[in-house]
Amino acid sequence: MVDWKNGQLLTLVKDQMPREKFEYFEGQVASIQWKLKLSKFHGYHATLVSKQEVKHVEKSVFGDGKDPRIGSLAHLIAHVQTLHSIADIFAQIICACFPIIAPKRERDITFYNVSKSLKHSELTSLLGVSNAVEIVRENYKFKYVAALVNMNKHRVIPIKEFNLDYENNIAQYVVSEFEYGGNVYPSCPATEVLDMFFELEVQYLNIGVAINEALSKDN
Repeated sequence: MVDWKNGQLLTLVKDQMPREKFEYFEGQVASIQWKLKLSKFHGYHATLVSKQEVKHVEKSVFGDGKDPRIGSLAHLIAHVQTLHSIADIFAQIICACFPIIAPKRERDITFYNVSKSLKHSELTSLLGVSNAVEIVRENYKFKYVAALVNMNKHRVIPIKEFNLDYENNIAQYVVSEFEYGGNVYPSCPATEVLDMFFELEVQYLNIGVAINEALSKDN
């Protein structure tokens, strides 16, 4: 596991920010680890079900129970949404640490825009941050998660081959092929979607390490 010392990051920037801004920044930094844990929690439960849980969900949502997929899909959606949101939080953190590359409008601070700003920056001290961000952006797993999250804003995640194994308390299902942004993403077992977390977790934390290193050089 990557050891990102976020406490060190807070120490490095504390004297550079007004108190109110630092308190907000502190919350953003803390939210990275929290969201990683939250995403992992939802990922764990996205394929873990029991007959009792499914009946409870069916009754509370559908009355007479029509679709046992609801619990698993709710966790799957929460898992990918939470995992994807970490990228934009890091974009906010990067801009707070290095205002020179921040877009003029706060609403334009997105992972994609900050990645472009870093690539065009002539500051050699930010090269490590830029490289760490680009590794995430170019990762197929990140692109898949981003596409799944954005597609889900407009329509339901397409699922096929959904089976409930009550004996082992496991839901086995496959995310169907879907198109987003002109790209076609092939069908993928839910277990593989959930496993994308582990690689992205490491790459996200590497961004944090790179931020610490860049700030240490400036101090």
